[in-house]
Amino acid sequence: MKLIGDEEDRPREDLLADTDSELPEQATSRQLLTEAVAYLLGMLPPREAAILQLRYGLKMAKATAWRRLARLWAQPRADPAVAARGPGKTAQAQS
Repeated sequence: MKLIGDEEDRPREDLLADTDSELPEQATSRQLLTEAVAYLLGMLPPREAAILQLRYGLKMAKATAWRRLARLWAQPRADPAVAARGPGKTAQAQS
């Protein structure tokens, strides 16, 4: 029976713990979190899910700034006066 360290030709690095690899608990936690986020994104409308994925870098390694997202999705801001009147109503129809 050989004990650890009995092999003289074996490099000592082989006996040390691998500090670069992820612990099983961390890997499991990350996988469960990834699955939960994917499930929740699947419940959102496609446009909203895409915006969140871009904003927080869920599909790509890099997050996207809000200003860039606004340019990508180019949605004009709603005029508060128009929103108060309701859809399809003009200022003259309100009087």
